[in-house]
Amino acid sequence: MKNIYIHKVIIAVFAIFIAINFSSCDEIDNPLKEKTGTCGDETLPTPIRKILVEDYTGHTCGNCPRAAEEMHELIHTYCDYIVPIALHVGFFATPATDYPADFRTDEGNAIDEFFGNSNAGMPNGMVNRIPFQDNRILTYSNWAAAVETLLEQAPEALITVNTEYNENTEEYSTLIDTEILQNFSGEYNLSVFIVEDSIISDQKDYAADPTHIHDYVHNHMLRKSLNGTWGDKVIAEQAVFAEIYSKTYTFTLDDSYVPKNCSIVAFIYNTETKEIVQAETELIIQ
Repeated sequence: MKNIYIHKVIIAVFAIFIAINFSSCDEIDNPLKEKTGTCGDETLPTPIRKILVEDYTGHTCGNCPRAAEEMHELIHTYCDYIVPIALHVGFFATPATDYPADFRTDEGNAIDEFFGNSNAGMPNGMVNRIPFQDNRILTYSNWAAAVETLLEQAPEALITVNTEYNENTEEYSTLIDTEILQNFSGEYNLSVFIVEDSIISDQKDYAADPTHIHDYVHNHMLRKSLNGTWGDKVIAEQAVFAEIYSKTYTFTLDDSYVPKNCSIVAFIYNTETKEIVQAETELIIQ
């Protein structure tokens, strides 16, 4: 009788375990349920379309901190939907006597020259490099509206980023997987950037008194590319559902970078239109 009793108890416990697991699975089908606000909208598709928001800025641009504040609000409102990056370009990024740092990059300069952001008057930016109301270059006040137009679009691809550190070689290795979620055609490139947060340096801010802030915190700053200005070709003509394109990049970090503040930003885009279809960002050190 004792063995039968124990057997029944085991079956009951197992049944409860299964019930809990099925219940848990029902609750996490949509991982966005764990969040609140706009980014927790369960009606939106998953996996989600992540949206690259580029802020074109410079340390002598007195209005540029307003764009940085808008980026912060976008991240607060839309959470994981936003992949942020700040490119220091043009006249306002040129080192000066009171602003000696040089945060320009060859890649950022080339992208700026192609799209013409600094010539359009900064601060400004792009949202997935897709035109919004007939304009690709957007004032920061239009970023949120442009993001809203993309939220309900199911993604064509899913990007995952995994980075490991080799203590022997002092090198990082990043694996970028692009999984196709819908069939689509065209030529697409993968771009992989390193960005850094919490960089303390000078910044002009017309809303501050005095306007020269010596300990301004620069975030999402483009530091370098791992595969050039325009990236590597990953799709030549046709992307087929369930295919996975993998790229691995090995790199070292400059001594001036703080590894724990650095992230990988990866995105794929149509080489003809330059429009971005999916993006992802992950900290280099998890």
